[in-house]
Amino acid sequence: MKIQTTRFGELEIESSKLVTFPFGLPGFENLSSWCILHPEGDIDISWFQSTEDPSVALLTANPDVLFPDYDIEVNERDLAPIGVEIKENDESGPDIALRVVVTVNGENQNLTANLRAPILINAATQQGLQLPLLGTDFSVNHPLIVPPRTPGSGNGKANGSHANGHKVNGHKAKDTQANGHGFPVNGRKAPKRAALSVKTNSGMLKSHAANS
Repeated sequence: MKIQTTRFGELEIESSKLVTFPFGLPGFENLSSWCILHPEGDIDISWFQSTEDPSVALLTANPDVLFPDYDIEVNERDLAPIGVEIKENDESGPDIALRVVVTVNGENQNLTANLRAPILINAATQQGLQLPLLGTDFSVNHPLIVPPRTPGSGNGKANGSHANGHKVNGHKAKDTQANGHGFPVNGRKAPKRAALSVKTNSGMLKSHAANS
């Protein structure tokens, strides 16, 4: 499908790359259909572009690389509206993409990230929500410093929400992504990543490991 956008002009978007937010996003509750756009050569920063309002695009960041100490826990019931269900004997678990909204200060152009209300997307259903984390000390304006990228990193322009997803497993697993995304290469230890844990209705805890 083709969509018109204020920031990026006309875009051709595959329907399989669309993400639906059943409740919209805070401040944009009337907008449910979005697509995810990655700047050229960068998969850690992305734009959430509304397909219903050409003028609305939100800058987001992948906390795996930018906030490796970002460890959060959510309840399975909070993710039920986007189709997340964890069975007791399910060792693989759902694939959850985790993003945080980034704001640019109009005066000094500094970047801050909202770590208190991350965006979570169920890759299986392509549905997402923004979930406020209650009882945490995370800031809505956490300073963001984008690390320099090494030559050859990134994969060019891309759409979709599957990159750098979080497998919610029933054990402390090692990172399984290669080529700069955590997998031990040539004997090197995998870097620390952000962690997402889902507390199931039965009280069990299934998590994506932050440490390798």
